[in-house]
Amino acid sequence: MTKYPYEVETKHQWPEVCAWCDEHVGEFDRDWFRFGTDIAESLFDPDRTETYYFVEEKHAMWFKLRWS
Repeated sequence: MTKYPYEVETKHQWPEVCAWCDEHVGEFDRDWFRFGTDIAESLFDPDRTETYYFVEEKHAMWFKLRWS
């Protein structure tokens, strides 16, 4: 994803993470992005991580400090 060159993984639940991104990073699909969760996979793999993608490196670092 060249538009979003910085990626960070987290095990935290997406509603809380996405709300934080909206407040601290910016607009979804402009400043940051994530693919939807595979619900079936998350039921069978409690250690599953989700990947978030960022346009700016500083936002990826903020995210990593908060959610890693």
